Amino acid sequence: MEERDLFKTDAIRVAPVHWDQARIIEDQLHYMQNYRSTAKRRLGLFYKWDTWPFCYTSVAVCDREYQHKAVCKALGVEISPRSIAILSRIYASSLAPRNSISFLVSKTMRILQEEGFLIYVTASNPFLGFSATSIAACNFVPFASSPVAYRYDKIGSYTTRRNSSDATEAKWSAPGNFLFMKSLAKPFAEQVRTLGDIVSVEKDSHDSVDGEFPIDPNDFQRTLLDLRVSLEGIWDENTRYHKTNYDPVSDPISKGQCGVTSAYLARLLKREGQEVLFCEGDVHFPDQAPILQHCWLRLVTPGGRKSDDIVIDITADQSGYHEKVICETQNSLVEMGIRYEEQYCVGHSEVGVEHVKNRLKILQNAIKKKHKDRFLN
Repeated sequence: MEERDLFKTDAIRVAPVHWDQARIIEDQLHYMQNYRSTAKRRLGLFYKWDTWPFCYTSVAVCDREYQHKAVCKALGVEISPRSIAILSRIYASSLAPRNSISFLVSKTMRILQEEGFLIYVTASNPFLGFSATSIAACNFVPFASSPVAYRYDKIGSYTTRRNSSDATEAKWSAPGNFLFMKSLAKPFAEQVRTLGDIVSVEKDSHDSVDGEFPIDPNDFQRTLLDLRVSLEGIWDENTRYHKTNYDPVSDPISKGQCGVTSAYLARLLKREGQEVLFCEGDVHFPDQAPILQHCWLRLVTPGGRKSDDIVIDITADQSGYHEKVICETQNSLVEMGIRYEEQYCVGHSEVGVEHVKNRLKILQNAIKKKHKDRFLN
């Protein structure tokens, strides 16, 4: 059987790739060696007898200002960044059959169309030797060029912006990326097919296009502390649980904010591909008043025991505990004499308490409003 005929049989299947497999592929096999934690979809081509994909792609919602502006400028219309899908990673094993990438990209596009995306965008860097043959085979059209900053670590190896904060940027000027676009909706099909001049992106800005707080999986503890500081300037009576007896003079500012904050953080972590549970119950501290009817998160450890799961609580100081943020395994907390006694746990999308959902909307709108000078809405 010829390679191209494999795709016409049931020997190959398209299926989601679990985030722990995706992390290995993106961190160790993909040339960027950096896991894109904000991916919305991670899909792979599998032989029916195999559990690891031989071809892989991840897709994210457009979250970069320069990409959004380039699409709008090229099309001549304003389009929501939430309608733009970004092909962020693509990888194929050296043993993958020919046309594997094109086949997987076409299958991915059908899924994105069903989810209501209008435009599909990706980038290719000719300076690194990529010819974009597979992208062209899927009828993507070049529409913009974007400058790329090349960075090198202390030993002179190429590194990405996300992988190193202390890298040295190259002094020389190098060719940039080409951005490619594919229409996923009929109203844009002809417009994309007949795109003319290449749009020039003057600055490769990586600012976010919304007011979401960015989660950095490489420095999770610092991220939680930063999030806590940010939220302290946003929490108010509208986000506080309405039955809370709150004294602004003597009570911690976090009092009554556990439900809405846990729901918000659960949404961010889920976007990162994490399995997280929204928990409610009581918390008991050594030599400290307990927090009753409290809310927190449990980050599930894949394949591990419940005692290995991580408790995340960024309103832990509500009853006077000296730490504002707790991020520890269940085992570690027991050793510290802290007991998180769950009464129930649900997935982040199953949080059905109406007042929590209402306050979550208020909190999200407040975050976007606070950052409106930095983010596009």
